[in-house]
Amino acid sequence: MGTFAIGTDAFVVSGILPAIAADLRVGLDAAGQVATAYALTYALGAPLLAALTVKLPREQTVTAALGLFALSNALCALAPLYVFLIAARVLAGTLLLTALAAFGASMRQSPSEAAAS
Repeated sequence: MGTFAIGTDAFVVSGILPAIAADLRVGLDAAGQVATAYALTYALGAPLLAALTVKLPREQTVTAALGLFALSNALCALAPLYVFLIAARVLAGTLLLTALAAFGASMRQSPSEAAAS
């Protein structure tokens, strides 16, 4: 499920880049940075957020991060300016990464470690 969310969210904007460029009055190359901002955030943040979320309660972290991920995507849809859209995409990448890091860490825990957290 996580791979599906990453792939879908990273590449769904490809088909609407001309509309994004026209709506925000930027060039097509600048509109393409919307996908880059998300993917780069995810790629660079993975090791850091995996380490930072290791002590957090898994279920609550995943639930909160996915809820905020949905909200950040709503912000993307409503972004009035290019800079806000890029910021919302970075936020979306960070939140999805947080949820997946927490979920992945919970999958690696032994049953006794899971019961303790």
